[in-house]
Amino acid sequence: MQKLYPDPLDLRKAREVTLPDGRVEKYQTFLTAKATIKLMEQTDPADRGQFWRDFSQDEPTVFKKQGSRVRLDDRYAFTSSDLTNHEDFTSYYPNMLRRLNAFYNDRLGEDRYTAIFERKQELDKKRTDPQYSDEERRMFNIEREGTKLILNSATGAADPREGQVPSSIRMNNRIRSMRIIGQLFTYMIGQAQTYAGARIVSTNTDGLYSVLDADLNRKILAKEAAEIGVEIVPEELYLVSKDSNNRLEASPDLTKILSASGSLACRKDTSPTKSLAHPAIIDWALSRYLLEKRTDLAAPFDRDLGRQILAEAEEAFPDPAHRLRMFQNVLSANHSKERANCIFGRGDAGQLLILQRYNRVFIYQDGLPKTVHLYSAAAKKLTPAMLNKRKKSGEAVIQHDQEALSVLKANGLGNLAKGREATVQKIPNLSPDWFMHVENRAVNLLQAEEQEAILHSLDYDKYLDLVASAYEKNWRNLTTSGPVL
Repeated sequence: MQKLYPDPLDLRKAREVTLPDGRVEKYQTFLTAKATIKLMEQTDPADRGQFWRDFSQDEPTVFKKQGSRVRLDDRYAFTSSDLTNHEDFTSYYPNMLRRLNAFYNDRLGEDRYTAIFERKQELDKKRTDPQYSDEERRMFNIEREGTKLILNSATGAADPREGQVPSSIRMNNRIRSMRIIGQLFTYMIGQAQTYAGARIVSTNTDGLYSVLDADLNRKILAKEAAEIGVEIVPEELYLVSKDSNNRLEASPDLTKILSASGSLACRKDTSPTKSLAHPAIIDWALSRYLLEKRTDLAAPFDRDLGRQILAEAEEAFPDPAHRLRMFQNVLSANHSKERANCIFGRGDAGQLLILQRYNRVFIYQDGLPKTVHLYSAAAKKLTPAMLNKRKKSGEAVIQHDQEALSVLKANGLGNLAKGREATVQKIPNLSPDWFMHVENRAVNLLQAEEQEAILHSLDYDKYLDLVASAYEKNWRNLTTSGPVL
């Protein structure tokens, strides 16, 4: 517009303009609201540039700052759902490290990293070779996993950070070069696929997921893989992905869930490596729900379908102890002085119940015996604004809730950090109105009748509330128009 109309006053008088692509736009598209003919005529021609709109303010910002963190704008945090080609780059980063001679020892004239890599390749074949016994193949698989762990951990050891464990291997620039080159290769392959009409729905460290005809996809990969010297094995699978950490992969015919990660990682069982803040049954039910509703992820939660899925839990987890683990919710207290947080209960008569640091709880049907209402006694940090307001109004600066303070003292946390006061709070994802059963004995050692008593007392509707909340908050595409991405 500025080339067509060096003087914006001429555009204002023209009122509208035809763009090269045939669109007709009014002057308001390019000029500010104050660009009246009278004002512009009174302005020196050299100063009329002020009437052009500043389009930099209209550019979409993909990331936004929230406090000290930079996060993806919620408008772009969509869940992808489609049949995809998973392009798995074989030994991607280990191969690049070999090509960069990252661990080649000039004095010894050998590359131990390459030797370990070649051993892994050898074990890959042996672990599936029928000429070996089952026990031998099992040992080959264990050793193969060990060599893979060494190969993957080498990059971290060679790129130490300040404040971490010191390392005598220092090649930060080469490791970072490897990571940058790897991401550029991934981008190049995704770009080549996009030119052919693909839609790249997700990427991860050593691969990407594309929606494209499988035969055309293989032709593109054959060409691109030869140019970068990396073997790429395409695999067709159905992907439901919120982000690189939260995804579900299923077989193309949707009959089997192949893997799930992030908030779906415990769909099969609990794990000591996962600090779950919810029952594992939520992961299982949500995985099933997402696959069932894969083409309609912009719709509100379907409680009838969710209830149907939860009703199948008994068949899916026939072992009572396993099913109890799936429905358990482990609540953990934080015993640090700064962030003290302890679980406590109230019985039917309102009596205070001090609980231990770690508790296994189940959500029971309303009104059942052997239940409590659960709360959290927390050391709340007071903001400077709150402290100043109390000082100005003559109030006590620290106003402990006496019940919360007694719970904290019972846990050895009566002496709170400066600027914190004891307060009663709601436990995340649990309503204080719910009837909770505390069972801290090992579920696999309970008598069969005790296991069944717990399982028959569970409130499936409240577990369904947790499934619905997880879907609505994390997976649903909250958009009013357009297809699911």
